Order: sequence, then structure tokens, then C-alpha cells
Amino acid sequence: HHVDKDDVEDDADLLKGVWQLVRAGRLKEAADLCIQLGQPWRAASLSGGTVCGNDDDSELSRWGNPLRILWKQMCWQFAEARPTSNLRKGKSLEAREYEAIVYGALSGNSAALLRSSLCESWEDHCWALLSAAIQYEQDGKLLHLLRLKANATDLFVENQPDYLHLYESFVEQTKSVARFSSNLSTLFNEVAASSSDVVRRQASHPHRRLQSKLIVSDVDSIVSSILKPLFQDPSAEDFSWDLRLNTSALPSDALPPQLVRFASHFVLFMTATGETFDTSTGYLIQKAYIRHLIKHSQHNLVALYASRLPKDGQASIYVQFLTSIRNADARQQGLQSIAKYCCETCPRLFAQITKDAVQVLVQLNESSDDMSRIQALRLLCLDPRHRGELLHQANRLARHFVAERKPSRVKSVLQAVPDDSLAVVHDACRRHVESVDGDASSFSWQHYLDENNPQLDQVIREFLSWTAFVAATDAYDAWRHVLSHSTGGGLPCFDDEEKRVKVLTYHATNAIALLFDVLQFEGGWLSSTTGQDDGTDVSSGAMRAACLPFVVFSLYRVCADAIESFADLQHYPMQAQQELTLPFAQKALQLASVVANDQYKVYESFDVDQVKQLLHLLQQSASSMLDLQGRMVL
Repeated sequence: HHVDKDDVEDDADLLKGVWQLVRAGRLKEAADLCIQLGQPWRAASLSGGTVCGNDDDSELSRWGNPLRILWKQMCWQFAEARPTSNLRKGKSLEAREYEAIVYGALSGNSAALLRSSLCESWEDHCWALLSAAIQYEQDGKLLHLLRLKANATDLFVENQPDYLHLYESFVEQTKSVARFSSNLSTLFNEVAASSSDVVRRQASHPHRRLQSKLIVSDVDSIVSSILKPLFQDPSAEDFSWDLRLNTSALPSDALPPQLVRFASHFVLFMTATGETFDTSTGYLIQKAYIRHLIKHSQHNLVALYASRLPKDGQASIYVQFLTSIRNADARQQGLQSIAKYCCETCPRLFAQITKDAVQVLVQLNESSDDMSRIQALRLLCLDPRHRGELLHQANRLARHFVAERKPSRVKSVLQAVPDDSLAVVHDACRRHVESVDGDASSFSWQHYLDENNPQLDQVIREFLSWTAFVAATDAYDAWRHVLSHSTGGGLPCFDDEEKRVKVLTYHATNAIALLFDVLQFEGGWLSSTTGQDDGTDVSSGAMRAACLPFVVFSLYRVCADAIESFADLQHYPMQAQQELTLPFAQKALQLASVVANDQYKVYESFDVDQVKQLLHLLQQSASSMLDLQGRMVL
């Protein structure tokens, strides 16, 4: 008879829903669905698998199907029947197909499920075989119990010889899945060798291979056999913590990000639960995920994942992370995230990370932007305990700039150092003395440095040397600026000329004083500091040779320019001009004694040509001085 099209679709939808519920283990809900949709007979056909028994609170209350195996045998036959057979009650081929796999699942007929076009996924095949294996185990236990009851009494319905024979035949019929109960690896191997191309392809997917190994608790195989080939670079011989951020492509870069993330979290979870596996491969996977985070600018997560690595791995990863960030503010935020995990727990590690990062950043940017090199010093400003290292790195960078003939950058270097740095270092030294001796009332900073940390003493002395040098060059530049704006003709009256003289005298005197501070620096400018082991171009001797002759000739030029400016005055009396000029002439001649002084050893920084030039200038100054003194006497 003709069946309405809507009825056919509804029937197929019902059986599809029943299959999904059976597949999810919700058999009671599947039966309830059939009752709700007007098919109670189908609900009854689904419910015959309940094991026969009694309630705990009443020995008279019975439940379950005493002829359960007979019901399973009928379900098996339903599953094996041809689609056109009268046993099938579905109104369409699709409905009958769903009907077949439903009854196949209920009877443990895995073959019916495996050959069905509706069960073409790896998960469906695994579920079919595992469900059949579990049912086989259950049926075997119940058969053993049935035999025991048969020996005890004949009162039970299911104790009939024919039924017992049927039970034994059915268990023997499903014996082919028994091997999966003792070895699940066999089940997954069989699914991987399925005749279905779709299932075989899905079985080779990393996620499903991981699932199969995880189910059998073979964590080491997951890490060593499945994940390692995906992440290992054939060109890398030995393991290292190098993220190879400058390499365009690694094997892990071609993997889906979700897989990389999963693998990393899998390793972390298994480590936390105490599972044993190849730790080197685990670190390789974590490196790949951290590399992925850095490459995709997810900087807020890098510190968290790197903190799960060993100390040497943390140090290397954190340095590479910081040096890969070009924006100074973002780099500072990255350092703050690192500080959450190691600043208090591992202060030495944190100090080493910041130091190494600054050194690498300075070297990376030598051929690029100078300000990037200077901004790298900000990393050492976060923790007050790093101020000593900050001074050391500032000195080191100042040497490099002078060696590169960029002395003007030294000022920017010093400006990157917080003004309170020396005070912070002083307080840190005092607190150290208090923690050791319990009393810092007689604390002497210099004595502490001499006795406990001579290297820090040298760092502070060099920093003060550079501070004096920058102050002197700034004063010299200010003098040159004032002088260039003070020339260009005489002034109309004495008052205007007097104002000019005061400005020139102030700036000239200030520049001369600060330049002399460099030449007469206590112990000699940079003379008591050691080189930084960066080569002869940044040794103390090279720095003195690059800076001190410049300071000497600049000082002489200030004196000479001041004398020349005062000689052009139109409204000052001659005697007043001579009185203004005399101190600057004396300062010019004073250069000779300062340069030749063995305490400051400025002369050691001059080459032969510079010495000749200086002697010539001093000779001119001496002649001018004699002439000036002669005129003043007259």
C-alpha cells in the first residue's frame, strides 16, 4: 500500500533518533521516545535486554527478561535480515538501515554495524567492536551463573535445557570479539586496517592515534611514536633550547595550531600526573608551542608555559622571548609577566635573564637603531636589585657608542638610568650589611665596596666618570651655542655689552670647570676601571684616548674663544678687558700641568700628533700670556 511521504520521513527520523540514543547508551530514553511517538511495540522490542533479577527490598518483586538471550538472538536476526525482508518494519530503506544497526548494536552484532553505510567513522567502528566485546564478557558471566543455577534448581524459567543450549550457541557465535577484551590495542589495530578507506584515513589522524594510545595508557608511545615525528626537525642533531625564531619554517609550523596546543597541554598534564615518557620530546613539544605563541604575539602566555620548564630552559626561553620583541613597552610588559614566575622564587635566575637579554639586545641592534639599544636598559629598571647591573650595562653601552664614534649617544644612555640608581645601590648594600651583621650603624659604602664588591666599586666609578663627561660636553655645547649667538657686530651701548660679557663669562667658566672635572677626576678618568672583555676597541685605554684629548682641546678652545670675544669689546676700557681675559689665559696654561700630572695620567691618552698640536697651542698661550701681563704692567 502507498505510504505518505511525510510518514516515511518521520519514521526515518525516529529511527535515527533511536540510533543516536542507543549509540550514547541511553536505551531507556530511546524506548520512551518510541512510546511518545506512538510506537510502543518498538519500545518493547528495544527493552528485552534487561538482565533478569529481583529488587533488593523485596524478594517477590521480579524484573528483567528471563529469556534475554532469545531476545538477543532475534535482534541478531533482525540485523542480518535483507533490507527487503518482512522482518524489517521501517517504511524506507534509510529507516530499515537504521533499524538494522540499532538491533545489531543491541545484540552485539559488530559485523552488521561495520558493514553499514551509516557507521563509516573511526569512532563508530571502535564503539561497535568495544560494545560487542563488553556484551560478550557480560553474556559469558551470565552463562556461568545460569549453569550454576541449573545445577541448583529447575524452578527458573531460563533453566530449560533448550534455552541453555541456545545461550551457549549465541556466546560461541560472538566469540570472535573476545580477543578485544584482554587487549584493546588489537581492537584499534583492526580498526586501522578496516576495509573502509574513510576509516583507515581517520585512523591515521594524529588525534585518533592519540586517543587509541591514551585509552590503553601508553603515554610513552604517544609522545615518542606519534608526537615526536610531527615536531622533530630532521636537520637538528641534538636537543637545544633554541627556539629558532629567525628560521622561516619548522615542521611544527605546518601543524594545525589546535594540535600544537593540545600536544603541549597533554605533555603538561601527563607531567603533572607523574606519567613517565621521553622528557626531551616533551620539552621539544613545549618549545614548539612557545614558539607559536611568540610568533603570533601572544606574549601574555609565554611566561606561563615557559615557567614549567627546567631552570636552564626557562633562562634561555625567556631571553629569546624578550629579545624577539621590538617594541620597548611590549618588552617591558613581557618582563613583568616573567617576574610573576621567577622574580621572588628565583631572584638569581631573574637577574641572569635580564642581564643576558640586555646584552643580546645591545648586540642585535648594533647595526640598526641606537635608541633600541638604549631602551634595552629599561629591562634592568624593573627590579631595584638589578640597579648595579644596570650601571654596568650602561657603562658597557657608553663604551660601545664612543668606540663607534657616537659620543653624543652617551647622554641618552645616562638618561635611561633612573636618577635614584646610586641611592638604590647604596640602600641595597646597607640592607645586606644589616642582614649579615645585624647592625649597619657604622656602615661605610666605600669600605663595603672595597671589602665585599670591588667590581661594583669600579662600575660606580666608571658611571660617575661618564656622568662627568656628559656634564662637561653639555656645558661645552651650551658655551658654543651662546658664543655663536653673541657674534655679529658691536653693541650700541655699554649696558648691552655688559650683559653679553656676563653671559659669556658664566658659560665659559662653567664649561671650563666641568671640563677640568673630567681631567682631574679622582684617580684619573676611567683609569682605575677594567675593560669589559669586549675587545680592545672598548677598553679603558681606548676610551681615554677617544675622550680625553677631545676634552683638553675643547677646554683650550673655550679659553681661546673667550679671550678673543673679550678682545672685541668696544665699550669696555682696555684694563677691564685685560682683567677679563687674564683668568682664561691662566686656565689655558694650567692645562699643561694637568695633562702632565702623573696622578691623572692624561698625557698617556695622546698620540704624537696630538702632543705636538697641544704643545703648539700652549706655546701660543704662553706668548699671549706674557704679552698680556706686559701690557697690564704698562
